[in-house]
Amino acid sequence: DHLPFDIRLLRAMMSNEQRQIPLSFNARTCCEARRYRYLIPSKVLFQKNQHEEPQKESILDLRKRLKQVLLQWRGTHSFHNFTNWKPKTQSNTEKGNNDDDQESPSCFRHILRCHVEDVIQHNQTDFVVISIKGQSFLYHQIRKMMGATIG
Repeated sequence: DHLPFDIRLLRAMMSNEQRQIPLSFNARTCCEARRYRYLIPSKVLFQKNQHEEPQKESILDLRKRLKQVLLQWRGTHSFHNFTNWKPKTQSNTEKGNNDDDQESPSCFRHILRCHVEDVIQHNQTDFVVISIKGQSFLYHQIRKMMGATIG
């Protein structure tokens, strides 16, 4: 009842050592990593006629191609082009330069894992499940990464 209609809590887990959560716990600042899962209709990812039903072989080929692209996201990179919010660098602010394309150290993010989890079917439509795990993300970063991935 407390979440927006398009966000659902599927599962909550507690560690065996810690049954009670301290009042000082803040999910945004205390978490070590975050994971996003994107479900993309497989027909959107095919370059052929999008109205044809994809064959199993082509889904396997698609997974291989996506894996190659997703591996490039892993590691520490500047994602300044993947957010609408672009902090000013100190040197630009001091000089009075308003160049928004200047990279800021705060735009660097570390992606721990990025991969295709599975292909699932819902309402007779195949969906490719892409999972991204990182320490933190910028505003709109994941959405723009997915757009660049399936581009």
